[in-house]
Order: sequence, then structure tokens, then C-alpha cells
Amino acid sequence: MSKLRVALRQDWTEIRDKCLAINVDHYDVPVNKLKLYDWFEQHLDRGIIFLSDTGFISGLSISDPVRDWDVLTETGWYDTGRSGLKLLRTFIEFGRITDKHDEIRMTTLSSTHPKIKHLLKRMGFEEIEQSHRLTL
Repeated sequence: MSKLRVALRQDWTEIRDKCLAINVDHYDVPVNKLKLYDWFEQHLDRGIIFLSDTGFISGLSISDPVRDWDVLTETGWYDTGRSGLKLLRTFIEFGRITDKHDEIRMTTLSSTHPKIKHLLKRMGFEEIEQSHRLTL
């Protein structure tokens, strides 16, 4: 199993390539690389990215705009190897030990394998909302 590490600025090209791979697998809109770099910088400033040789998980610390409630919001989780569960557990542990988050939010897509949704439920996550898209 590959070792995990926290992403640093010098990991930009690796993160970029993994994000582009996610986009090919799950989305039908091209990536804007300048926006992707801004996304990366935001995670260095107010979030976290954990990397393995085959994947990553990322999240931002977000304060609820109308409540005293802070959320570690997952913004990407992708693995082509066998480190996906280790990435998830590390992300959850980070949310717990930083002592500044009231909850962790994970997003699943319509293309997310049902086993992943079942895993999240087994780990204590509950489904709280669904998103719908209307392409214009």
C-alpha cells in the first residue's frame, strides 16, 4: 500500500494530472487549468490535500454563512489503486484532530459506484441532500 503525504506546492503537476483524470472519468465539461490552479492554491491556504501514489483526497474548511458551524468539505476523492480507503480514513482523522470542524461532508456523483456509497454509510455518513443539474 502506498504511503500518504500532505500535498505541497511542488505537487502541483501531480494533482493537476489526477484532477484531469477525474474529469475524463466523471464529467462532460472540460477543465479550465487556470481555475484548477486557483482551486489547488485555495487548498494550500485553507484546506488539505492528501496524496498517495495512485490517488488523492482533498477538502476545504468552510464556515457556514449563517450558523456557527464549520465543515470540512471534500472537494475531490479519486484513486486508481488500492489507497482510496486509507485516503478517506486519513481525511476523516484530519477532520477530527484539527478540532475546528463540526462535521465532514462528502459528495458522491451519479457515476459513483454503489459500494462507495455503502462504505460511507457504514462509516457513519448520512445522506442529507441531493444535487440536480440543468445544463443551459
